[in-house]
Amino acid sequence: MLVGWTRVLTDRTTLFSRGGPRVNDEGDWGVDATARLDHRLENASFFVSYVRTDQLVVGRSGASTTDTGSVGVSYYPPGNLVFTASGNVIHVSLEDSSVADDTIYGVSLSAAYRLNKWATARAYYWASFQEGGSGDIQNHVVGIALDLSYTLRLY
Repeated sequence: MLVGWTRVLTDRTTLFSRGGPRVNDEGDWGVDATARLDHRLENASFFVSYVRTDQLVVGRSGASTTDTGSVGVSYYPPGNLVFTASGNVIHVSLEDSSVADDTIYGVSLSAAYRLNKWATARAYYWASFQEGGSGDIQNHVVGIALDLSYTLRLY
């Protein structure tokens, strides 16, 4: 169970946090946590965030604890375009000391065009460099996507 809290610090600045206990299959306890600070300007926004959780990582047995720190900026020119740039650092650790921790440094760039109320076309680039127990790995991804969303209220 996670408990969240949102605080509007100013007309343009919001702080969000969420956290709670986590129990794995072996009965070990941990913490899931998220914190995000957003600041909006007239046609731009900035964010800083931190996330701690357990997740499955390809090439590792069992769940790994990941700590992710991110910083980013979005620019909203006139029209339906949004440009976003962000960077993050991800630290992946496993309780099994026979496997060294990994650290991933990433940068992403994207441009999104809102087609209508529920559809957005997006082009993106993601570059990352991973170092640590899994070896040094460089990764570059270029893609296009069509994001579909529909708001549905459940009472």
